[in-house]
Amino acid sequence: MVYRQTLKLLSLSAPAHQRLLCNEGQSLPVLTLFTKQNELCSLCEVAKELLQKYKHQLIVEEVYIDAPGNEEWRDLYQYHIPVLHFNGEYLMKHRVNEKLLAKKLLEQT
Repeated sequence: MVYRQTLKLLSLSAPAHQRLLCNEGQSLPVLTLFTKQNELCSLCEVAKELLQKYKHQLIVEEVYIDAPGNEEWRDLYQYHIPVLHFNGEYLMKHRVNEKLLAKKLLEQT
């Protein structure tokens, strides 16, 4: 588990990394979006746009599976992006299921 968290932090941009660390003490859940940086992913773009309306309810972090050092994530998800993890646990892939996301958010309160 620590290894995956370390991979997650290493793959984040500086602002996202700082935001994640600043919010450690807060109760906002973290939604990790596994996507690609160097290739167009239309499903990922749709997911990012849809997740904007939840920006006050959770922290969205992006992990680029095609970034150096993320070979483990690329091997797992290269044919399935976007993939979403909720607080470090697999939640869904391909499309955002808003009912499932709402249920997970309610469980956090």
